[in-house]
Amino acid sequence: MTSNNKIDYGIVGAGAAGLWLALELDRGNCLTNRKLIIFEENAQKGDDRTWCFWSPDDVGDSVIKNSVSHSWSRVSYSCSAKNSISISPYRYYYIRSSDFYEEAKRVLNKNPNIEFVYESVEDYTSTDVGIELKTGTGQKIMCEKVFTSAFKPFYSLPQIHFWQTFAGRRVKFEKEVFDNRCFTLMDFGIPQGGATQFLYVLPTSKTEALIEVTKFGKEDLDREFASQTIEKAVKTFDAGYRFIDEETGKIPMSLKLESEFSTHPDARIIPIGTVSGAIKATTGYGFLEMRNRAKVIAQGCISGNFQPFRQSARFKFYDQLLLTILKEEPQRGKEVFTSLLYGTPPQKVFKFLSEKTSIFEDLHVFSSLPVTLFLKHLVKLNWNK
Repeated sequence: MTSNNKIDYGIVGAGAAGLWLALELDRGNCLTNRKLIIFEENAQKGDDRTWCFWSPDDVGDSVIKNSVSHSWSRVSYSCSAKNSISISPYRYYYIRSSDFYEEAKRVLNKNPNIEFVYESVEDYTSTDVGIELKTGTGQKIMCEKVFTSAFKPFYSLPQIHFWQTFAGRRVKFEKEVFDNRCFTLMDFGIPQGGATQFLYVLPTSKTEALIEVTKFGKEDLDREFASQTIEKAVKTFDAGYRFIDEETGKIPMSLKLESEFSTHPDARIIPIGTVSGAIKATTGYGFLEMRNRAKVIAQGCISGNFQPFRQSARFKFYDQLLLTILKEEPQRGKEVFTSLLYGTPPQKVFKFLSEKTSIFEDLHVFSSLPVTLFLKHLVKLNWNK
């Protein structure tokens, strides 16, 4: 394929954002007489991450239904707790990336107007007739519009100084040890190390679970600490076990992505996913947001009107205030989150984190938080970090 073969749409990156956009373009009949190419450097991309999200009703989407490994109706905030809390009408869902990739590609491969190119995009040139993409093997492909979930070569990598890093291991026990209706969210009963660190336990059966350590901080999670913490947690179940596999990851906790990278100097290049700020800075959740944005972008392909996504000013203010506290006084993170989780019903926490609460509901959430701490940091807000 050469630059003489003009393609209507190019998607750079076949992760969650890229595949959701391709699916919505396909579902919206945007590709009936148009061609889409999806560029992905890694042809063997498999179980490289997991995605979790909550929903107050049946997810409906067939791709999600066919990708979900497990879901839970109850939550606990401690691995050792014997009781749990119902999150009805919500459920908390768990998707392994390999299952989502496989299901999305199975659907997309039915459309002859969609092609996967397993090469990196190394450079681009804006021309009068489109965006010419140059791949790692020297192919030159002209696209009318390009949607990118990759920074390079379209953006300079941002300077971000605060991260969510995590390391998890999937464990299989020799006997039943879990209530597989319940997951453990943000167990702070582990050493904090001057930062904000907690444990997740996501049981996918009565004998198997993903156990993960997460850190909010300027420095990355210490892998040896994570390994020892997981080993210690596993031994509390008093059963034989073996580790199956592991995962690690790093997510930016910053509002810079939305403010600086939500647009491109060439309006025909449109950022998606992490590049566009689709991941919520204070939590790291973004799977459903990527799907929701994909729907809007697909509609824009029909209307020709593409507007950058903006977080509501109210929730952006909340996020920036919390980020300021976590940066300036990281040792207080445990206090903030345990106050929120133990002082607010989980249904209201999920609704708040989904940015669907009213101001009056927000006040109820804030009433459980250390108000003095939040007022103290109001004057320290820095909107560029």
